[in-house]
Amino acid sequence: MFISGLAVAVDIESYIPQNVAPPSGASYWHNGAITIVGYNDMNVIFDKLNALFLHYHPGFRFNMRLSGTAAAPAALAFGLSAFAPMGAEFSVHETTTFRAITGSDPVLFRIAHCSLDRRAKSAPIGIFVNTANPLESLSAQQVAQMFTTGQPEGDLTSWGQLGLSDHWREKSIHPVGIMEEAAGGLSSFMLDKMRGLPFAPAFGGFPQSTDVVNRVAEDADGIGFASGNLSDGHVKLLKIDGKTINDKNYPYDRFLLIYVREMPSSFEAEYLRFILSKEGQSTIANATPHYRPLTVAEVQEEMKKLEGLTHRRPVARPRRDPEPHSRGEFCMMGPPEFRSWLEKANAAFGKRHLEFRSKLILQGTAAALDGISVQVATLAITDRAAWPLELRPFRQLQGYEPADIEVARIRYSASEQRLPPGIYVNDENPVQGLTLEQLKRIFVRGSPKGDITQWGQLGLPAPWANRRIHVYGLRDDGSFATAMRHEYLDSLPFTRAYEPFLRPAEAAKGVADDVFGIALLDAGNRAGLPDKVRILPLAGAAATSYDVGDGRYPLSKHVHVYLNRIPGDPLVREYLQWLLSSEGQQIIATERDAGVMPLTAQEIPRELSKLR
Repeated sequence: MFISGLAVAVDIESYIPQNVAPPSGASYWHNGAITIVGYNDMNVIFDKLNALFLHYHPGFRFNMRLSGTAAAPAALAFGLSAFAPMGAEFSVHETTTFRAITGSDPVLFRIAHCSLDRRAKSAPIGIFVNTANPLESLSAQQVAQMFTTGQPEGDLTSWGQLGLSDHWREKSIHPVGIMEEAAGGLSSFMLDKMRGLPFAPAFGGFPQSTDVVNRVAEDADGIGFASGNLSDGHVKLLKIDGKTINDKNYPYDRFLLIYVREMPSSFEAEYLRFILSKEGQSTIANATPHYRPLTVAEVQEEMKKLEGLTHRRPVARPRRDPEPHSRGEFCMMGPPEFRSWLEKANAAFGKRHLEFRSKLILQGTAAALDGISVQVATLAITDRAAWPLELRPFRQLQGYEPADIEVARIRYSASEQRLPPGIYVNDENPVQGLTLEQLKRIFVRGSPKGDITQWGQLGLPAPWANRRIHVYGLRDDGSFATAMRHEYLDSLPFTRAYEPFLRPAEAAKGVADDVFGIALLDAGNRAGLPDKVRILPLAGAAATSYDVGDGRYPLSKHVHVYLNRIPGDPLVREYLQWLLSSEGQQIIATERDAGVMPLTAQEIPRELSKLR
């Protein structure tokens, strides 16, 4: 059992202030205050921490922007936040984007255990069953075998496999939890605890912990993972590895976190020292919603990590903090492959508008979308539509969606070495193509016309006719697969036969090894695919440069420009109108090596109408 928060904090070393100057040269130092962007459940904690820090260091002021965690990684990466207070770990996508922007990985510090107070947004993860279920405890290994598929020890799919008798013996286990695409990190946390394997085919995902608890309360055969500070008269929490949710070393305990850049400033290091002191930990324990302080051993681990950072020799890297924009300067962010055509387009537009000056920061599409979210970029120019998870930072900071203008198409080579998103089958499969309706009925469940589960439903003869379709793809985690599901598949859930992979190469290999397989894959190079797979025509159009260029191939991608319309700079609108003009489109047409091609004549009026 955890000792009370204050009792733990008493044993931690007291804070001894060190002289530290305000970080006047940092990008997060604005109008004499330090900006911190991060977790909205830490407002009360930071109110109290900042007040006490100012007692020791009266020369500081703070500008707290604790609206949520979605924008914190981007703000930290661009130097617009001193550090990033988080209620969950950075996702793989957030870490990869941070690295693209800064050249290094963020550094994580634990500052408190999560809370069991019902008011807290971050709690240890609990494993819930219906009160009718006689089960009282599980091992963490059994949890993994129930919620995921592919564990070396085997999958657990019926309650009888856990020793339950009588009418429970033959009953199927109904696992539910937080869907991968949901914000908050619970799903990622649990998958990491379960060897990173995909959820079981029977798994049902929900956006909120309350949805999970309610489903288990309604289903006697259900088991769910959700925030452990929730309760309902019809569910109960299980012991895991003999530990209750309030015990020390409970397997699914979680932490409040602070992320910093690789080389923290003297202020950032001093504030972390303060948080990890007896005074800082006592303040956290006293603040609503009563997050629990670290143990002495945990504080010592974090302090050792901090000392290692502050004594590290600086790594020679170019400074990547944002520079303030002057009037008329456009900061454009996007993929490195776009440099040639953007430079030509900007030079041509600059001849018409002498006040126009541009700066290109080409670190990739994900970094560009982070840049527009924190207003470092004027325009985010991307090689695909933004994924759902990539729009959360902008929405959280601005309160609305960014404008989205398509200005070009992505070019795919006539030799088909560079392929658009597509549907792949084994070379031995005789299927000649699919309609979009058939695509939907294969990959998701719940279509009004019924699901397609066997190759015979597509008209294939024996020996294919009675064989099940084996469906492959990528994880439904808010990135490519989720975006495709929402854009083309009516936002319906993937079929229970869908086998998700972390990497496209793994899904492609699945089809290469399985003559009854089919996979939905993102754009890529033909050289990276196995020889035994081929891309299918869709809606009567092949994935060729011709069908992509005239808009017939339905999964082809566009070059998107994302911007914040609210400030209303007329030069931004004029620039985009010019890109959509015959002169702008002609520059795009000449840039074959840049991987772009003009819009069709039918598309341009549609995009111009968005600028009115």
